[in-house]
Amino acid sequence: MIGSSLYLFNRSGGGFSSSRLVSNIFFEILLSVVIGGILYIRGWNFEQLKIKPSLRLTGIGLLLFLGASFASGMAARLVGYFDHKAANHLATLMTGNPNVFSVVVLSFINPLYEEILLLGYLVTAIERIKNVRIAIITSIVIRVSCHFYQGAAGAVGIFVMAVLFTYAFVRLKQLWPMIIAHGIWNLMGLLMIK
Repeated sequence: MIGSSLYLFNRSGGGFSSSRLVSNIFFEILLSVVIGGILYIRGWNFEQLKIKPSLRLTGIGLLLFLGASFASGMAARLVGYFDHKAANHLATLMTGNPNVFSVVVLSFINPLYEEILLLGYLVTAIERIKNVRIAIITSIVIRVSCHFYQGAAGAVGIFVMAVLFTYAFVRLKQLWPMIIAHGIWNLMGLLMIK
């Protein structure tokens, strides 16, 4: 999600360098502190964000990762099949020279940041004042729009992932499986960068 912002401000090309990942890490930590402060002031606590790690929920997260990455990958490939520019754009993003440390740290920080914000807070808050459908749609639209820098193939892939993650959160009322799935998703994707 934060990659979108940094990509827009740094149009020097695609790819993920170690410095770009470190920038993402610091920016997401800073925003997390600010958002956490706002949530605290508004009366939210850690328990309301529904993060309760367990072995069962970790297993669900692994299965969610497998299902979401397969479905998302197939959807992105389908777009790439019809639009070669979309496939090429996504491939250009998978370049760079990130070090393993920055990859691992970002793969931990980013899922916490995105899932707490887009599911733990946003879906829960909107569901309280409107209804679950509006909460789901809002979360999916924001997540996909934050990944437009990945082009059409990437956006479609993220859409599929967003639908699955949001549906799982609404069903389970637990954030841990999505954090696990998203963390593995980021780790595998960033480790494949050449």
